[in-house]
Amino acid sequence: MEFVLVDKYDNINNRAEISEGVDPKDYFMKIKQIDDKGFDQNWRIMSLSEYDKTCLLYTSPSPRDQ
Repeated sequence: MEFVLVDKYDNINNRAEISEGVDPKDYFMKIKQIDDKGFDQNWRIMSLSEYDKTCLLYTSPSPRDQ
């Protein structure tokens, strides 16, 4: 499954295809070389499909924009 590492502004910082049985948080923590607390304060992990749905909500025009 493909996962993305997202900063507090919802920007993708990194993405990876992670095999079943591998914890995505452990994978990205090793890349960032950061502890659990620091990681949770600065980053979020989402599946790519979850991220796409979230971004679609931000970019979809509202009825008042038409």
